Amino acid sequence: MRGIPDEMLAALSKEEIGMLWRVFETVCIEYDIPRDGEQIQHLARFLMREFRRPLDEEALLVAAKTFYRHHDGGFAKSA
Repeated sequence: MRGIPDEMLAALSKEEIGMLWRVFETVCIEYDIPRDGEQIQHLARFLMREFRRPLDEEALLVAAKTFYRHHDGGFAKSA
């Protein structure tokens, strides 16, 4: 998954990686986020921060969509 270091992914189970990937892809597709550049990096970092909290997949997806809508492409300003 672009934007998430391999060592972070290595510490996760296959189920956790699958959940992160589904949320990541859903948000990328829904908001037409390019698969390279700052937007994708910020989304990946956000997902990893949120993932540390006890959330189910639906809650993580809602958090990611809210994050993206709040920043609405203005990721460079919040870096």
